[in-house]
Amino acid sequence: MYLGRCLVDDGAKFVQVVPMAQRAWANTRAPKPEPGAKLFDPEKVPPIGLSPFPSPQTKTDRNAAQRLLEFYANLAAKAAVPEPKYEGARIWFHISTPLSKSELLYAIETTFALDGFAIIPVDDHSIRLGRPAQAPRNNGEQLERVPPKQ
Repeated sequence: MYLGRCLVDDGAKFVQVVPMAQRAWANTRAPKPEPGAKLFDPEKVPPIGLSPFPSPQTKTDRNAAQRLLEFYANLAAKAAVPEPKYEGARIWFHISTPLSKSELLYAIETTFALDGFAIIPVDDHSIRLGRPAQAPRNNGEQLERVPPKQ
């Protein structure tokens, strides 16, 4: 534990670092490992964004959130639409264990969620970064798009 944070187990390969006060509400839904699935080598998945332990030599990565969204979009065969109002959002993504595609997508989605973001569908072929309140909701039969607040 550090700085009022704790670790919450999330399946076989994941641990979430969450504020102590939110540990009971951590959304743990990691996909189960897929036997025989192709695994991504962590050495070939570049870390994105600021280290959680910045040093004076660390430069601000003003496009980290967009770069992570583009990486996700590439995995999901979609296009990433830039969202200028989130330029400069502080985010950090790094993996150190081999992951399947579904696990890697989950890791990125969870990273965004823990930082207060969501991946928002723009249309069938593109996505953008937004806030969770803008994400589609499941009304029982189909996803319903939530209009952005004006």
